[in-house]
Amino acid sequence: MIIDGLDQRLRAAATGAKERVQVPFAEAYGARDPEQMQRVRRTDLPVEGELSIGDQFQTGPHRTDPVVTIAAIEGEEVLLDANHPLAGVDLTFDVEVVTAREATPEEVAQGGPGGKESCGEGCGCAH
Repeated sequence: MIIDGLDQRLRAAATGAKERVQVPFAEAYGARDPEQMQRVRRTDLPVEGELSIGDQFQTGPHRTDPVVTIAAIEGEEVLLDANHPLAGVDLTFDVEVVTAREATPEEVAQGGPGGKESCGEGCGCAH
């Protein structure tokens, strides 16, 4: 499973091709959304111990619960950022196509080799 912008650019690549692929943020993890920033009281966080800017944690026990990054610590308040860490970032990939094949009908039906539920946490997709 790869981001749509990279997937689209690789569809025409031939086996053995080596290329540098540029993917604008809009076709990767999207723009940064200021609505994804939230100020909360330190005591309301589900983590214990010292906090540092850049620390990440999952907001609940389920694998689909958002992962947030600590953007600022201001006294007893913490600014949390739920944007994907690569939101707003244009990406560059150096790729080599080692092999290629057509997707099976089953893969097409389920949204990919492992289905849409196979995405890892923090992948940025909506599944």
